[in-house]
Amino acid sequence: MAVPAFVSLGAFPPNTAVSVFDVGTETLATLYTSETGLTTASNPATTDALGDLRIFAAAADYTLSWQQGDVIVSTTVTIG
Repeated sequence: MAVPAFVSLGAFPPNTAVSVFDVGTETLATLYTSETGLTTASNPATTDALGDLRIFAAAADYTLSWQQGDVIVSTTVTIG
């Protein structure tokens, strides 16, 4: 099974946990370590030191949520 990637370069705070939810729910989405979809990855995912985020998940809409200071920030993205 091939799964698409979501890549965002520098859009998030560095070294931050980003939870990925099935859109409209509080259910954490299944993430994978690569496009092969063979090995699951931890959720929340963590941005790197530059604020880059790379996740692999089934084609769908997802809500990304992270803490920035005292505020929880969320956005919806489409993968695939």
